[in-house]
Formats: sequence, C-alpha cells, structure tokens
Amino acid sequence: MAVVIQSARTVFPQIIGGHYVVPAGHRYFVERPEGRDDWLVLVSLRGVGRIHSGGNAFRLVPDHVALFPPGVTQGYRAWPGESWVFLWIHFFPPEDWHRRALLDLPLAPGHAFRLLDLRPAATPTRRRIRQALLECVSQAAQDTAFGDALAMNLLERALLLCAHEAAEAGNGREDAFAREIRALLARQCDRPLTVASLAAHFHVSPSRFAHRFRAVFGMPPMAYVELCRLERAKRLILAGLCDTVKAAALDAGFRDPCYFARRFRRRYGIPPGELIASASSPTRN
Repeated sequence: MAVVIQSARTVFPQIIGGHYVVPAGHRYFVERPEGRDDWLVLVSLRGVGRIHSGGNAFRLVPDHVALFPPGVTQGYRAWPGESWVFLWIHFFPPEDWHRRALLDLPLAPGHAFRLLDLRPAATPTRRRIRQALLECVSQAAQDTAFGDALAMNLLERALLLCAHEAAEAGNGREDAFAREIRALLARQCDRPLTVASLAAHFHVSPSRFAHRFRAVFGMPPMAYVELCRLERAKRLILAGLCDTVKAAALDAGFRDPCYFARRFRRRYGIPPGELIASASSPTRN
C-alpha cells in the first residue's frame, strides 16, 4: 500500500505533531516540492529515513534533528529495505525565536534543510532533547486551553538545547563528557554525591568513570567536586546570600562546617567568616 502526500502550503494551528511507523517495504513517502508556509522538524527514533531536498539522498538516522524552513522542498520516506519510526512537528515560530537564532542550525551538506547530528553529544543531552520533543508531540495532541502554549514551550526547550549543542560544535567543541560534568555539578554540587552516583548518571562503572574523569580533569572526581563546592560557597558569600559559615557550608554541599572552613581557608587564604563579614559590611566597595 502506498501513502502519497503532495500537499503544498496547508495552514495548520501554531503547532501540530505526531509519530509515524513505517514498516520495512511499506511504500510511504511525502513529496512537497514547494515546501510549506510553516517549519518542520523531523527526528528519527528508530531505523533510517531517506530525505531528498535537493542534492543526493540523505540518510536520516537516530539522533539526527532535521529542520525545514518555509518554502524548502520536503521529500522523505523510509530508506529502501529499512523500517523507520520518526517524529514530526509542524510549527510557526514566534519572532523571538529568530532573534535568538534558535532556528539557525547548520545546513545539511548539499541540501537546503538544516541538520544537527547529536551522536557526538553526551548521552544525557541527547536524552533531554528527545524527551522534550516527545513531550511536545504529546502535548500538541491535547485539546486543552494551554495545549499549544505548553507544546511550544517544550519545542523551545528542545531547540535551545540544539542551538547550544550546535554552537559548541562550531566553537571546536569541548569534550562532551567534560561539558556534561560541568553542567551536572552546576545543578547538583550541593547534593550528596559519590563516584558511584556520578558514574550511574553516565551509565558506566565507578572505576571506568574515575579513570576517564582523571584523564579529562587531571584529578579524582571527588576532589573536583570539592573545588566546585568551594567556588559555589565563595560566590554565594560575595553575593551576600549567606550570613553564617554554616549556611555557606550547607548551601554549597558541605555537611561539616568546620571541615568546610578549613578547606575554604586553604583554598582562598581567608576564613569564610571573614569573607562573610566583609561582604556584609555596608562600607564595602
């Protein structure tokens, strides 16, 4: 059975999306030579899609995010002999998205559509982008008062993460593992952390995690965690957000204020209590 779609410029609501499962051998294809008035996101969830939008056929594999601007030819189907499960989202972006360059993903080589390859990115980053897109499609299907707004919010989150990933790649990307560690500790350094819990976040054994961490950062994981906590405490104190040593210690993830005070003085050459007094002084510059 063949499914042929040759619509040109049908106007949909602000956002609409869904999933499609194409079994191997099923003759499903979409042809829109003039594109559409809205934007289109295509993401392979499983299998391989075949995109033809000028130039040679392009293999759309899992963790590819394809973005079609208005007026760009849209032609896609399953790769011959392959099954394909994909996610699609049609949307009209607010003007603010253009100003913030959320839609400026790199052009696919030899094609007119835009493409971000997330395969080199850290696994948690890929997971967050995919989850946001899946939730966006689910929300867009709900007929509620705020359904479209919530769906657009989720799509914005996914595109922000994609834009950030594209910018990192364009700037000679820092090791994805290192970037994910920094982001994780920025969110969680005040929580109880162990080598085992950090390794679990990356789905590797503690020994393998510790070995890779030392290779990237040049120190053991928990020594680096302590540095992050001390930096957090110093920033909180200088911002006037901690009025006692105990508060600074707990807010930064230290459970023992005395130990925190010793490590802080060794690191910065001043007891945290003195820095708190200086930060809270009305005459400070």
